[in-house]
Amino acid sequence: MTRPDATRSGRWDGLLCGLIVVLAILLDHPFLEMGLIDDFSYIQTAFIYARTGHFVYNGWATAMLGWQIPWGALFVKMFGYHVWPLHLSTLVLAGLCMPLLHSVMRRSGLNRSHAIFATLLTGLSPVFIPLSSTFMTDTGGLLTLTLCWYGLLRALDSRTDRSVYLWLVLATAASVIGGTARQIVWVGALTMMPAAAFLLRRRKGVVALAISLWVISVASIASCLRWFKHQPLSVPEPLVQGHFGLRSFRELAGTELAGLLCLTMLALPVFVAAIPPRSQWTVRGWLKLSAATVAVTVISFFVAFHLVEKGWMPWTGDVVEHLGVYDYPAGWLLGVEPMLFSHTARIVSSYLIVGIAIAGAASLWNARAIEKTDSPSAASSWHTQIILLGGLLVGYLGLLIPRAIWFQVLDRYLLPLLPVAALVLLRLHQERLGKRVPTMAWATLAVWALFAVAGTHDWLESHRARLTAVARLGDAGIPPEHINAGYEFNGMTQIRLAGTIVDPRVTFPPEMHVVTKPEYPADLPKSCYGLLYKSTPVVKPEFFLAHQIVPCLEPSSFGTVPYRTWLPPYDREIHILQRSR
Repeated sequence: MTRPDATRSGRWDGLLCGLIVVLAILLDHPFLEMGLIDDFSYIQTAFIYARTGHFVYNGWATAMLGWQIPWGALFVKMFGYHVWPLHLSTLVLAGLCMPLLHSVMRRSGLNRSHAIFATLLTGLSPVFIPLSSTFMTDTGGLLTLTLCWYGLLRALDSRTDRSVYLWLVLATAASVIGGTARQIVWVGALTMMPAAAFLLRRRKGVVALAISLWVISVASIASCLRWFKHQPLSVPEPLVQGHFGLRSFRELAGTELAGLLCLTMLALPVFVAAIPPRSQWTVRGWLKLSAATVAVTVISFFVAFHLVEKGWMPWTGDVVEHLGVYDYPAGWLLGVEPMLFSHTARIVSSYLIVGIAIAGAASLWNARAIEKTDSPSAASSWHTQIILLGGLLVGYLGLLIPRAIWFQVLDRYLLPLLPVAALVLLRLHQERLGKRVPTMAWATLAVWALFAVAGTHDWLESHRARLTAVARLGDAGIPPEHINAGYEFNGMTQIRLAGTIVDPRVTFPPEMHVVTKPEYPADLPKSCYGLLYKSTPVVKPEFFLAHQIVPCLEPSSFGTVPYRTWLPPYDREIHILQRSR
């Protein structure tokens, strides 16, 4: 297929992918009046910006939030001061991201079948679907990073010097502006753009332009960071956040391995595509695969055991866990959320995921090329891809290393790496195994999508049930600050009443009187406090919402709020509890 034909077909393919992803998100009806994950803080900042035109932080955001705040405020202005318009704003970004990502895949050398597969693998993943139902910055970050990536590919394929200059400038601008909301996007200007300039170094004026753009980018980024540092109630987060010693290397190894395995899980349909037919397997091959699977899974268990997930699927968490994979007591809500996956199921799934990944990777490694592109474009050659994606990975992984040493690398941090992994693996599959994605891989992708949509639906239904319980208590005259309704609700209550979350890293203005210590009853065990109790001292609960009846509390006269899910166990309920008397 010639490049003009590819562009024409890709335009409609990309739009169709965007439509499929948007419809998948809409199936979950992601419009509810409650924060999700950390966006309870960002929502308040967007509301204030819509009223005043100023950025006002509230002691929770460790990032400046940037362009996403006025973008969300635009939807608030159009539809009113509710939470759901902000969730709608992210849905629009998700729809815009898919055609752009598809175009990147086509320009990077994937044929029509593989480009559609790579796009949907990202858009229907168990990370992208839930995040695009929130006001978190991850979806917008992927969009702007993809826009930078697209601009660099266009520069590499441009025939005139003027066009090269224009696309380099646009790509750099997309990265610098996009990074104001999600700082990891700055790798586009800092490492990807120089990599593209290196490939274009023989073009007249490119080196001088690239140096100028890089200097301007660094100056702009430094100015943004300085501005954010001086904003009242912003949360400073230094690069070095703790003691560094020999144990740090163990933490780094375990966290990075857990992230790699989680990324492998998210990209599993690609590995399924590479698995040879059953007729090609031998007894010796099965034995080697079994031994390798056991060895890798057991070793990863011991290396990553220090994380919350204790070395088993999903290995690292935050978003995927919400979909019925894993929960821990008194985390997001008191009790433990009913899970689709038992501990045994997680162990079995770990072995299956590792085994499929090893089988697919070995097949790609051993296969010989069956296709050679007659006249590849500059942007689609392997040489270009290695250098350009190498620039992205060096910058991205480099910025994740401090997080991996002192904190957990969350699964949502892997979202920008998913299309990179899909591109490389599918390009190898296309050239070595077949020009079309096998049916079994499409079936696996469909299962992944169904899990993402159904799991997100159940996660949102749990929040709707919480809101119903809060409304029931409110009808009886009980104010929100006397209700422990979980992480996000308590955070929104604290900000609404006190103006700020309490964080020891934040310096409060002298004129701002902030209660910094929670006053929970002395006879109440900490297991009944909740995850965010130290940061929400304004919340002094008399009633508690929980997934189950917990030992330190007893049922109240307000009963339970039942709700139904799409994944087992289907019938669930939120308990309205009170202190034991």
